[in-house]
Amino acid sequence: AKNSEQAAAINALPWVQDNITETERDALKWLSWLAHYSEEAAVAVTTLPWVQDDITETERDALEWLSWLAHYSEQAAVAVATMPWVQDDITDTEAEALKQISRLNDDDDKDGIAVIEAIVALSWVQDDITETEAEFLDFLEGLDGASEQAAATVTTLPWVQDDITGTERDALEWIRWLAHDSDKAAAAIIAMPFLKSLEPDDVLAVRGILRLATDDDDSLLATLINHPSLRNGITDAQTTLVTAAGTMWDADEIHRLLNPDYADIEILSSSTMLTPDLKVSIVRTGTQSQPWTAEGARDAVEFAEKIMQLPLPVSHGIVVLNEKAVPPQYGGANYGIAFRYNPEREQGQTPHDRHTFLSGLVHETAHYYWQGHSAWIDEGVANIFEYMYGVESGVSPGLVGKTRREDCEIHDLETLTELIPDPEEDFDQFHCNYFLGQMLFLEMLENLGEEEFNGRLRELYRLSIAAKEDDRTPGIAEVRRAFHDQTDVVEKHWSGKLNAPANRP
Repeated sequence: AKNSEQAAAINALPWVQDNITETERDALKWLSWLAHYSEEAAVAVTTLPWVQDDITETERDALEWLSWLAHYSEQAAVAVATMPWVQDDITDTEAEALKQISRLNDDDDKDGIAVIEAIVALSWVQDDITETEAEFLDFLEGLDGASEQAAATVTTLPWVQDDITGTERDALEWIRWLAHDSDKAAAAIIAMPFLKSLEPDDVLAVRGILRLATDDDDSLLATLINHPSLRNGITDAQTTLVTAAGTMWDADEIHRLLNPDYADIEILSSSTMLTPDLKVSIVRTGTQSQPWTAEGARDAVEFAEKIMQLPLPVSHGIVVLNEKAVPPQYGGANYGIAFRYNPEREQGQTPHDRHTFLSGLVHETAHYYWQGHSAWIDEGVANIFEYMYGVESGVSPGLVGKTRREDCEIHDLETLTELIPDPEEDFDQFHCNYFLGQMLFLEMLENLGEEEFNGRLRELYRLSIAAKEDDRTPGIAEVRRAFHDQTDVVEKHWSGKLNAPANRP
């Protein structure tokens, strides 16, 4: 400490006087550095009860990041040191927030200190720090590491000024990932009109842009960003089309989709018990609207929510009916923001055709929940949703009970998990995820009955969320735990070679 009086105050702390632990020794170092960079900030914290009594690891971390903050901006450090949430005690969430704020500057960051001081001046930073706000600061620091320009612009947006909601936190998370793939695209879209205020549809559009940015074909994102209709930036009126474009794999079709009058958008404002503000949009090109499509999409949401007993992860379901959006081997694909679907399936006129189309909507709607697991879980469970929908609709279980084996030659789920067939290179063997996955879950459905089986699915979903939070892909371990009394069935399908030629019916 530069001031001998302040140094004496630090040395007089009770935990300095008795025995110094390793944690306390580190804390003493950071307190000394804090006093060196800002006497005023050091005075503000040295007398606080949580500094006076003893020092936990969390409190040591807070002192470290506060000293770094003082190194970059004494003004910001003094402001933070006198905030109520620093004055009373320090939680893990608050220490993490201090870390992210201090890291918004580095040696070659010309805007870093300005961004720090802008953040510290915000009312939602000054009063307290919630977990949502701490996560927002984490994402802002990540965005700053990828695009300093984008981070500086974010701090000026109106919806960042007042408070931080879950929707706003989610938006920044996806913008951060976009900046890591394309810092220029991230900086460009942050300044666009649709992000001046923030609605759930805006988040879907950001995620659609991110999907294009992560594709191996660089022309997809460039086609969208440079499209003439977006020359003045994406507007709120264009977010549905931009989200739909995020499901495309053909640059020419993205260009056509964004042209005026090429696509028709059929909108149904509806509600379910769990999603009262549900909106369903059908984006179609070149096909005639059928009266059952929008309502069928809404019913698919309600059916999936009834099984999961959770609201749809998005409040706007977008169905893209475009023949160029779906490779020939697929019926559809759900990206979590919207799903593309083969429009030919909508045009059939027989009751069987209509049921096939609507049950396909149920399958893709199921993927709003069931994605990111082992593929045989995602596709097997989505097929089970189709099966239960068919039975509820009055179709004989014998007609919907078994998905076709097609050309699947993989014998069991264990081998399938090891091989991970690529759908682009060998769709026949990728189809095993549908066939073998459904065979497992169908047998357990028959054993447990629908009510108990659905409860186990919800438990599997809960376990899967925990696995993803630990950066693990949910798989057989989670299935074994959720269906703990179905061990014989699970192991038979896992490694029992049920699809070996000798065992096929």
